[in-house]
Order: sequence, then structure tokens, then C-alpha cells
Amino acid sequence: MKEGEIDMANFKKNKVVAMAVALAICAVLVMGSLSVLARNLWDNGHNLAGEGFSLGINHEEDSEPLLYKNYTVDEAIAKAVCQRYGLDYATVTIDEMEREMFNYQSALEFRQATNDIGVETILDSGITVEGSNYVDSLEEWCDDIYCFNGAEAIIRAACASSGVDPESGRVQDLSVEQLMAIQEQCFNTSEHGK
Repeated sequence: MKEGEIDMANFKKNKVVAMAVALAICAVLVMGSLSVLARNLWDNGHNLAGEGFSLGINHEEDSEPLLYKNYTVDEAIAKAVCQRYGLDYATVTIDEMEREMFNYQSALEFRQATNDIGVETILDSGITVEGSNYVDSLEEWCDDIYCFNGAEAIIRAACASSGVDPESGRVQDLSVEQLMAIQEQCFNTSEHGK
């Protein structure tokens, strides 16, 4: 090979390696950028742990208020929430809703889901309900929602104070208020989102 000539065999081999490395670097940069963007959006739009409860919905430019009834899955549960807190289902807005109201909604939704799919256990037994794409116990539900593994101790304490055996008791043995208290304790204990 003469001086100044390019060895085509090595060039083609190195070209493929160089392209693979460049693509890998680009993929890492894109994923890193998306991760930073997602984190910034989350930090700026969701404040569930602070004093000012926010759903992360920005509707300053909207001329019409965001009605609560338009952001609920189950009309009967939304009406029950409004009735309990003395709100008008037809006119209450998202901005008027407080965390306790959403906790009540969540507890009602969980009780309904337990009825619909047959989840009855309070503590996670390690047994999966066949065909279920939902959680299999109150413990799993709380651990999933609040992103931690501390629900068992909270549930055991709540059950002990109400006389329900967490090993053999059913979710339906707990009142909605007890479910709300468990949720609140899990929220306060979990470090997620704080």
C-alpha cells in the first residue's frame, strides 16, 4: 500500500464500529435529555406533598372552570364525594377539591374495585388473583400508590386499633374512614414525592 492510500478493508470495519459508538452516544444523550425534561416537568407540575395541593393541571388560559365531574371515572363515586362534603356535583371545580376529598374518592374506588374483582385480603399473602390486573391486597395497593414498602406496619396498627384481624380479615371489614386513615398515614410515612 502506498503512502496516503486508505486501506478500504480497515476503513469499512472501523466505519461500522464508529457508527455504532456514535449511535450509542446519541441514544444516551437523548435518554438523558428526556429524563431531565421529565423530572423538570414533574417538579414544576406536581405538588402533592406540600401545603398547596395541586393536580398539576394548568388552566389559567381556559375560560371555563375545570369541573370535578369531568375528571372522575365513576359518576356514583363522584356524587358520593360531593354529598359527603356538601358540594354541588354539577358545579364543583377541581380547584375546590381538597386532598381529603380525593382520599375519600380513592378509598371508595378501592372498595368498589375489591367488590368487582374479588380482592378481599388486607395483607399481601403472595397469592395472585388469577385474571386480575389490579392489586391483590390492601397492602399491595398502598405500597403501589405511595411507592414504598411500609404499608404492612401501618395496616397492622390500624387493624389492631379497630379490632380487625389483618391476617384473616377482609377489606370490607374496614370502613371507608379507616381506609382513609391508612392512606393518610401511608402518605405521611412514604418519602415518595416529598
